Amino acid sequence: MRPIRRPGAARPDDRGFTLIELLVVMIVLGLLAAIAVPAMLTQRRKAYESTAKADVKNITKEIMALYVDGAGPMTIAGSAGAWEIRSGTEVLTSGELSEHNVVSAASYANDSTDFCLSVRNTEVNAQFWTADDVGLRAGDC
Repeated sequence: MRPIRRPGAARPDDRGFTLIELLVVMIVLGLLAAIAVPAMLTQRRKAYESTAKADVKNITKEIMALYVDGAGPMTIAGSAGAWEIRSGTEVLTSGELSEHNVVSAASYANDSTDFCLSVRNTEVNAQFWTADDVGLRAGDC
């Protein structure tokens, strides 16, 4: 009669993994990590740039609505997570910026429907995204 073996108990002929097998597995995992990490980092940057583009588009819609309403020369400013459009000392409209986004000090809007608005995300120091009468593009005013 053979003795009953408990599940999970080691057999006399079990030797485990060799050092070579363990090294091969570690090398394969290292290669996979080397491929995945840079791809994830670029996705983070793209996400921050998308928030800047979205802020530019939202503020541009407000500027265009003010032009339709007959607004004259305007100043566009942003600080501490907020933006505002002024005509002289009167605030025409304002709103919030996405986290870490700033409006360029060079942004402007004059009375001939000519404007330039730039927003940049400071978290990844992404480039400015600018909207003007031509459309959305990279760069500052």
